[in-house]
Amino acid sequence: MANNERGTSLMLVAPGTDEQFEAERKRCGALTALYERLNNGHERRLLPSMLAQWKAGLKNRKHPDYGEPVVVLEVLSPPLIDASFESGSAYFREPLGIVVGLLDDDFGLSAMYADARRFEPYAGPGAS
Repeated sequence: MANNERGTSLMLVAPGTDEQFEAERKRCGALTALYERLNNGHERRLLPSMLAQWKAGLKNRKHPDYGEPVVVLEVLSPPLIDASFESGSAYFREPLGIVVGLLDDDFGLSAMYADARRFEPYAGPGAS
C-alpha cells in the first residue's frame, strides 16, 4: 500500500484469496523460468550436423514434437527477421537464427527456419 497526500492508504493490488495469490505466484515463477530458459545460451553450442530439440516449454510450431530430434542444417548469423506477419501475431519479427531438418511423414527431410533460442542440443536416445 502507498500513502497519498491526505495520508490515507491506497490499495495498489486488488484483494484476493490465498488460492488466487498462489496461482499468480506460480504464473510469475513459470514466466520467469521460461524467460531464463529462452535466454540461457544453450543454442550457442549448436552447429551444423548436430542433433537438436525444443527447449522445454518453448515449442512454438506444430512440428517437431517435444523430445523429437532434428538435425541442424545451418546456423544463421545474423538471424533473418520474419517480416511476413503483422504485429498482432506471435511470430511478428521472430529472429529466425537456425535451419533444422526434420523427418516428414514419408521419412523425407524437411527444412524449417526457427528461432534458435528455442532449441538446445538433443539429449535423448542416440545423442552423442
